[in-house]
Amino acid sequence: MLVKEIVEILNAKEVYIANQDIYEKNYDKAFATDLMSDALAMLKDEVEDLLF
Repeated sequence: MLVKEIVEILNAKEVYIANQDIYEKNYDKAFATDLMSDALAMLKDEVEDLLF
């Protein structure tokens, strides 16, 4: 899913975008957590294309 689609679905408001090309970046995986340990465990085994 493209970042611009995610922003639209979530009705999100961008705070700062340094590079407008980010809207065309495609992500295959995403997750959310309230625990930093979960985020760090997920990032340990993942590659760059992960949205969290």
